[in-house]
Amino acid sequence: MNVKDLEGRVKDTMRWHGLLEDTPNYADRTDDPIATALRHAQAELRVVSATNKARKARLAAIARDRLAYQEYLDVRDSLDRSINGLYTRYQRRDINRTSEKRKKDHKRKSVPKDEEPEEPSQCPAALGLGPDENNTLFVNKQLAELVRTRREWVDQVGAIFEEKDAEQPGRIHGIPQESVFADMEDEIAAFMVEPPKQPSAKS
Repeated sequence: MNVKDLEGRVKDTMRWHGLLEDTPNYADRTDDPIATALRHAQAELRVVSATNKARKARLAAIARDRLAYQEYLDVRDSLDRSINGLYTRYQRRDINRTSEKRKKDHKRKSVPKDEEPEEPSQCPAALGLGPDENNTLFVNKQLAELVRTRREWVDQVGAIFEEKDAEQPGRIHGIPQESVFADMEDEIAAFMVEPPKQPSAKS
């Protein structure tokens, strides 16, 4: 029920009790204080309702962006764990090979030092990176594929979030530098427009 309907019902009741003798002129825009206050309150209510709807829509959009960013971080962290786990496994493999080689060298004490083949020892920083038969360091294919996937994930997906956060600092992560409800006039105005009434179905 709006103000107009309420006003009509009040006047009909007053007329029924004999408090109003003549039919009021509805073309007359002169309102009593109560009707005027009700109209002002209804107008303010429409503005407040539209403002709340616009703010809710903006907060929902920010929440969706932050949830999507968290999913992006989860995938990136999962790739990091896979890379670290695989690289650690390759490092342990090379450490075991180095340990076995030292044991074999220890057993070959009977061979004169001049006749022992000189094999270069592997640098600790190169553990997990080969070397191959030519004593060249290389990255395992599976490890390289994981690194490539992570790079593409950061460059393609992460760049989208960084661009959004650059346009509106604090939208994706951190604390916003200004109110998230700034410059909402157009959005509020859109909610102020009443949707067209649907024609009622005839029985």
